[in-house]
Amino acid sequence: LQGGLEPAVAALAHNARGVVRAMAGAVDDALHDFDAAARQGGEGAAGGTVAGEANVNRATLLIQLGRHDDAEGSLRSAIAAFRAAGDAAREARSLGTLGGLQFGRGLLREALPLYRKAKELLLPAQPRDAARTHLNMAECHLWLGERDAARAQLEAAAALDAICGS
Repeated sequence: LQGGLEPAVAALAHNARGVVRAMAGAVDDALHDFDAAARQGGEGAAGGTVAGEANVNRATLLIQLGRHDDAEGSLRSAIAAFRAAGDAAREARSLGTLGGLQFGRGLLREALPLYRKAKELLLPAQPRDAARTHLNMAECHLWLGERDAARAQLEAAAALDAICGS
């Protein structure tokens, strides 16, 4: 990218170019752009949000490549960036994504605290999303053979759904 751009603008440009490159199949170039965006995001809420989004994009590409350990690291970086930026909604979304990655890898015990933290961040502002997170936790408990815990999560999801007035 051209020099002279403000760091936050350069980070946005790197992130956008990374998305385009990923869609075009230029995986290594896309990963390089996402890394640059995450590094150049800058300080403050806006910089943390850009760094977080770049790390989420990087993680998404790494998951598609089957590089789950690397994707986990990127998602953890995204979570930290969103937390530093004070962006609870994006932090919760990233926690849920990491929980889903762990679930898909069969790491059910590791997924549960991620989902739990996401749910805490979602309440009370986003009860419908929190209800979905209860469903994710119920599925983990069900696969672990913990029927009572699964039932409790389903009941909590139903209670939140009733509040939403579906």
